[in-house]
Amino acid sequence: PPPSYDHVEALKTLRKLSSLKPKIILRPHFGEATSIDDYFEDEINLLEDWREAVEDALKWDKNMEETFNKAVEKYAEKREINMDAAPFLTPLILRISFQGMKKYLEEKPP
Repeated sequence: PPPSYDHVEALKTLRKLSSLKPKIILRPHFGEATSIDDYFEDEINLLEDWREAVEDALKWDKNMEETFNKAVEKYAEKREINMDAAPFLTPLILRISFQGMKKYLEEKPP
């Protein structure tokens, strides 16, 4: 999620895109996805994983860098990505996403 992220709107958008039944998805920075049977559900699950990790870290005053690293490990494992071989922008994109989720959770009304 970018710094101006809205979690509820992101989930609505993913569900709406899923209902369109696309045959191919062109992803910025990550190329095309043609195996899309579970693509949108996987993306929703990813956002929920990020939300839970950040929410937990904020609630229990955990180390954010450690929380970020664990979230990236989980992300890479689920998607079978070798982070050492990933495109050079991947770690930065993931960090921005993590920070966007953190900002969203810190600023959202209780």
